[in-house]
Amino acid sequence: TPASVLYVSGDADLYIRPFFQNEYLDLHYTKLMNNQRTGNPSLHRWVKIQQVPDSLLQAAYPGGTSSITERSYVVEQTRTAALGYRIVPFDPEGLHKDRRPSLTAFHIPLDPDSSQVQLVLTDGQGNRFQDSEREIRIVRGVQAEWAAVILLLLPAGAGFSFTLLRKRRLAKSPAPSGRNTNA
Repeated sequence: TPASVLYVSGDADLYIRPFFQNEYLDLHYTKLMNNQRTGNPSLHRWVKIQQVPDSLLQAAYPGGTSSITERSYVVEQTRTAALGYRIVPFDPEGLHKDRRPSLTAFHIPLDPDSSQVQLVLTDGQGNRFQDSEREIRIVRGVQAEWAAVILLLLPAGAGFSFTLLRKRRLAKSPAPSGRNTNA
């Protein structure tokens, strides 16, 4: 839905691939794909139809706006001991000759110091696609970790102190003898 918000840390860039989609009743769609299966008659399912061709992404950052074009990328495994992946631009004439791109997407660089990015998808003539507005909110971690640790340890310290004081108080009070001295 247009009210969808993406919450990200801002430590890595995003690669977005917009798709056309249709909504179907889950029971009908499941039966259409495989008549032997059962679906839920009270749920709806969004089905991806095709990637949106020849589109442009408008990104509004707090410092201004920019137009982002769709590009092809290759996913490469890093050769370090950490074993990870990195996404690099597709180079059909050089490094990636005789290969196909891994994905075609919009590269959205994120700044951890920024708070949000507004996205709108447009066609080749600049017309907005209906319900294509999205918001990306960049969530920051706790800035003062030591303050969070103190706040977490405060209740534990108070409980420990209370238990210690109660044990001292019980140790100082005279023990009941069990005899009745009233005669």
